[in-house]
Formats: sequence, C-alpha cells, structure tokens
Amino acid sequence: MSKKNKPTHTSAGEVIARAEQMLARGNFLLALRGFKEAERLGAGAELTAKIALCDREIRKETADRLVKNARRLQSAGKVEEARAALAEAHALLPEDAAVGERCAALEDAFARQQGAHLARIRLQAGDLSGAAELFAANAAALADDSSRRVAAQTLLAAGRDGEALAILERISQLAEVDRYAYGLALARLGRHADCLVQWRQIAGDDPELAAQRMAVRALWTADLYARAATPGDLGKLLAEGRELLAYGEDPERLGPLLRHCRVGHFRELWLAGRFAEIAALLDPEPSERDPVWLAFYAKLFRRLAEMDATFVAPLSRFWLSAVLSPELAAGSALDPAGREWLRNELVQMGEAILRRHADAQAPGAAAELAVFLAEKQVLAELSAVAGTAGSSLPLPLLSPRLALGTPHQESLRAFTIKHAAAFASHFRFLETAAFYSTAAASMLLLEEGEYERAYKSLPAAAGSEVQRYARDKVTFFFGLCCMDTGRTVLPDFYDRASDYLAAAPGAENDIVALARDAVEQSHLAVYEALLDRIYRERPRPELARALSLVITYSDAVAYMAGTKAIADSVAALQRALELDPANQLARTGLDAVQQHRTMRNLVKALDRGKLDRACAIAAESGSSDVRDAFFEELGQMLAHLDAHSAQCTHEIPTLEQMHRWAERLDPHHPTAAAIRVRMAQCRKW
Repeated sequence: MSKKNKPTHTSAGEVIARAEQMLARGNFLLALRGFKEAERLGAGAELTAKIALCDREIRKETADRLVKNARRLQSAGKVEEARAALAEAHALLPEDAAVGERCAALEDAFARQQGAHLARIRLQAGDLSGAAELFAANAAALADDSSRRVAAQTLLAAGRDGEALAILERISQLAEVDRYAYGLALARLGRHADCLVQWRQIAGDDPELAAQRMAVRALWTADLYARAATPGDLGKLLAEGRELLAYGEDPERLGPLLRHCRVGHFRELWLAGRFAEIAALLDPEPSERDPVWLAFYAKLFRRLAEMDATFVAPLSRFWLSAVLSPELAAGSALDPAGREWLRNELVQMGEAILRRHADAQAPGAAAELAVFLAEKQVLAELSAVAGTAGSSLPLPLLSPRLALGTPHQESLRAFTIKHAAAFASHFRFLETAAFYSTAAASMLLLEEGEYERAYKSLPAAAGSEVQRYARDKVTFFFGLCCMDTGRTVLPDFYDRASDYLAAAPGAENDIVALARDAVEQSHLAVYEALLDRIYRERPRPELARALSLVITYSDAVAYMAGTKAIADSVAALQRALELDPANQLARTGLDAVQQHRTMRNLVKALDRGKLDRACAIAAESGSSDVRDAFFEELGQMLAHLDAHSAQCTHEIPTLEQMHRWAERLDPHHPTAAAIRVRMAQCRKW
C-alpha cells in the first residue's frame, strides 16, 4: 500500500494539544473545533469549560464587529441599520452591559431624531412654541448645519436665546444669516462685545443692521454706566469702554464714564505702585492737552524714567509742558518768585534724569535730551517775550512736540509773530517761531540728529521769512552731514548755508567743531572751502575767526601727515593770522613750522660743513632750541679735538674760530666756557 493512502490515527491527546496551541494564540474558532473533535474522540468532561470559553470569545468578537459597524452606521445617519446591528450584538452577548448601554443610547438618538423630525412638522404647522420645545429637547440629534440652522432660528424666534446660541456654536460653516442670528442671541444675553464681533463680519452697509449695531452699542454703554455706579473692577470697565469706542461708539457719550473709570483705576494702581501698568493703559498723549492730565503724564513718566531708561522719551515729551504750565502755577499758594523757583527746580529735575541716562548711553536718551534742551529754550523765550510785551501767553503753553498738529500750534505761532519785536534778537524770534511753523516737524527731527529725515520732511513751500530760515537751517546741517560722511552736497547748500550763517550768530562754530574733531584731510578741506566761500561773499568778523581756526586745524593735520610743504604751511598759517590775529593756535603753529624750517636749514648747513652759515642761522632765528643745537655741534667738535690731540698748539686757530661762533651766540654758554679753557691749555704748550 502506498504511503499516501496509508490511514492515519490521531489520538485525542494530540488533538487537545493542537487546540491548546490555538487557544493560546487567540484563534478561538480553531480551538473550539479542536476541543469538540477531542470530545468526539472520547476525551473527558474537563473540555466543557474550554469549549464554553471559546464559544463566549467567538461571540464577543462577533459582537465587537457589530458594535463598530453600528457606530459607523450611526455616524452616517443610518439609525435603523445601526439599531439592527446593535440588536444583533446584544442578542449575541445579552450579559454584556456595555453593548446594552450602546443599544439604549442609539435608541435614544433615534428617538431624538424622530423628535427633531416632529419639530420640523410642528414648525410647518405654525406651532412655534411646540417646535422650539422639541428642537431644544432633541438638539443633539441635529446632525447637519442645515437642521441646526432651522432649529436655532426657531429657538431664537421663541425667545430661547441660550439654547439657540448653543446650537449656533455647533454650526461648522457660519453663513451671514447665521452670524446675524449668533450676534442677536449674544446681544440678548448681554454679551454685547461678542455680538459686535459677529456682526462686524457681515459684509455690506445694510441700514437696518447699522441701526441694530447702534442699538447694541447703546445697550452696552448703558450696561457700563450701570456697573460703574456700584463698586467693581474699574480696570475691566475701562477696558470694555475702550473696546466699545473701537466699535464706533460716540466718544461724547462714553467720555464721562471713561474719565471716571480711568481716574479711579489709575488711583488704585498708583497707590499700589503699579506705575508701568498705568503707562500701558494710557493713551499715547492726552487728546485735549488738558493741563491736569499733562501733569499726571509728567509725574508718572518721571517715576518710571528714574528707574527705567525706556521711559525717557515720554518724560522728555511731557515734562516741560507740565511743569511750565501757567494754569497749574496759578493754583499754587506760592508767590510769583516762589513759583518761578519751583518751576526752575522741576525743569532741572527732569533734565538731570535725561542727562543721567544719556551719560549711561541708554538708547535714544541723547536725542531726547537734545530735543528737551531745544524745547526748554523755546519755552523760556516765549515766557520772556510775554513778560516783555506785557501779554498773556496762549493757553495751554505747549512745547513744540505737544503743539505739533494741534490748533495750539497755530496760536503759538501767531503769538511769536505778533510779538516779534519783543524777542532779544531777530535770530531768537526766527528760531522760536520756526518750532511752531509748518516746518516744526523738521526742526524737531534736526534736534534729534535725524538730518536726512529732517530735510525730507521740509514743507514744499517756504514763503515766509520763518519758513525760509527753517529751510536754510535744516539744509545747512544736512549739508554738513553729507560733507562729514563723504556724500554729495546738495546743489543749494552753499546759498542756504550762507543765508543761515548770516541769520544765526555763532552758527559758524558748528563748522569749527566739525573741523576740530575731523581726522580726514579731505573733510577739513571741504569745511575750509565752505567757510572761505561764504566769507568772501559776506565777510564778517565771526566768519573770519571761524575760517582762521579751520585753516589752522587743516594745516596741522596736513603738516603732521607730511602732505604739505613747509612753505605752504607757513603761508596758510600767516593767512590764518591775517584773518584773526588773536588766533594763538595759528601763532604757535607758525612758530613751530618756522622753527622746524630753521632747524632743517641749520642741519643742512652743518652737514655741508658751513659752520659760518649755521652760526648765522642760529643767531638770526632767535630760538633757544636752534642755538642749543648749534652749541651741541660745537661740543662734539671740542670732544673730538680732546680725544685725538696730545699736543694741541696746532688746534688754536680752530678753537679761536669756534670761540668766535660761541661768543656771537651766547658767551655764557657752558660750551663757550669749555672752548676758552681748551684754548688756554693749548697756549701753555
């Protein structure tokens, strides 16, 4: 018989062993078959428990698959099919509580779905209240945006705003009609800000919607006033008031509320020492330039700037207008002299803080200090003019920065022009008026050192004398900046510079200062050429002194660099002295150059053995240094004779010649005495 057809006999034990392996692997179906086969082969009753275990696990796997399928069907809206799948799973595992709970939940969902369907039927029948009741009870069954939209609109119409809002929040893609309903529900619930957020996203200019927005703002305003009447969080009210303003509420309507909240909240923060929080809540500057608010800004930023350099800018901006305010001074109990003393002390206090930060090289502090000092001068001029003219200052008295762009700028400009004759000089009038003119922004940028921005900010027209002065000044300093950085000078620079120097006494010193600090000969040459050109056109003693100094600086740099001949240097310094005979720097330089030339001629004569010529040069120079150099040469000659001559009678002619040279220059010089001693020794021989 072939091996293939040979009958096999498998024992019950072998079958049980394979079934145990399947059971361990979790293959309950094959394990069940194995255990049943072993039972048929006569195995013991101990297999009953294992067969029951495998049967239960198989039913559980099947039930799990049915539950998963039911979930998928429920998500797809196929509630009937999901119910059938869960019922089958429950029949397989009636003892499994989780499956039973799932079946109950699905039955509930089905009921809700039926309830939502019934709600739509009642709505079509005109039963708004009944439909709203059913929609509210069965909201969870609303599976899509369309049904949620209908339900929300029904609930909103029935006045059930909270339930409508809960459904609207579940709409995945809000259309404009949804946003309107959303905003309406929020407004009815007192959430006015959230309402306006939704309505702001509705496009178009629908008059009805605009009216409703206005109504919501009015309700919000009324709510804020009601809440402000009772103790509460003033900071929160202030934040809401600012937000309401941003949504377009009338500032006049909100003004009293905001002032009340701002003052109260700021008082709380001030007492707690939370000054930085106050600064964060403040507007960048008081819109009305109210003196009381300016004083508050000034005091706040003084406290902050004392500790933190980042606050130097607002301190510089508000301090002068606050401490020099005539309105605040009028309420002081001090007499006029006392008020003046106090104002000066306060000005110095702010200036000291700015200087401290500028000395520490805090970012921006130097520029803020420069503008502060310029504005300090401007306000001092206005106060002096008011006293001289016996006229009252325009109120409020504002620094150029705070006046810029306000009606006060024009009133202050008109005051300066009206009282031009009362200024200490015409230049002081032009300088002060320029800070309140149409070129005020450029003048302020100039003080900050922003020369190019200042030039580009100049107004196109410069018709009045003040405007021309401002343009001349800005162009002058921007031109100097271009010179200093090697950039091309503006075409009208020289004419503007000439006009500015003619109008501004002492302005030529700015060029002198640049020349004094310059290290590049090319820069010095440009400054010299600038002053020379202006001096030739409009010669004045001040320009002559400035040009003399710049020529001296330029010559010193060139001479030390070895790029200028002695003769050229002498000529330049002589011209500097012609321009300003009191220029001691030029005189000292000329003496040094001439002595250098004399010393060089002396050395040249000595090198060529022309001692008569060298002696004449030393005698004519009148310089002790040149004379000492010649005596040093005589001393070396004498030492040479001492070292090489034991018998010195033949040296007497040379010594006599040396003695004549020494006698001509200084008979009392030690070298002259040494020559005489040597001559006496030689004659003894």
